[in-house]
Amino acid sequence: MKPLHAIIFAFLFIVGGLYWYSGQQEQHYDAAARQYLQQALADTGSWQRAAFKRQLAEPALQTIDDQQLDALIERYRGLGAFKRIDDLEFARLTAALSFFNSNILLSYHGTVLFDRGSAALTATLIVSEGRFRIYNFSFGSPEIIGSSKGK
Repeated sequence: MKPLHAIIFAFLFIVGGLYWYSGQQEQHYDAAARQYLQQALADTGSWQRAAFKRQLAEPALQTIDDQQLDALIERYRGLGAFKRIDDLEFARLTAALSFFNSNILLSYHGTVLFDRGSAALTATLIVSEGRFRIYNFSFGSPEIIGSSKGK
């Protein structure tokens, strides 16, 4: 029974350590990451390829070509210009798992409001040399208001 207790203790220690680590990441980066995300969404809300390329991290740029990026932009263009983010929440799991990665990753989710609709946002930021870039993002369930719906 002692080896089982040791395994359970080690597991709890690791989980507790990762929870603490993710809390430290949130404390250290949260205010700046939220500000960056607001600015990045305002920039990409122009729905121009160059704006997206400015905000995407190098690993993201290596996985998407211009044609895929244009298709993504066209899909969400009907939402209009960025207005604000509501209910933005930090996801501790990504920060905890970034402990095992060479890069610091921070994830957020919330509702993004645009001129003509809203969408659920999930965004993962990469911290590199003290700067943020978008590593991954998705808009789920876009609700486009008006005649542009369905495009």
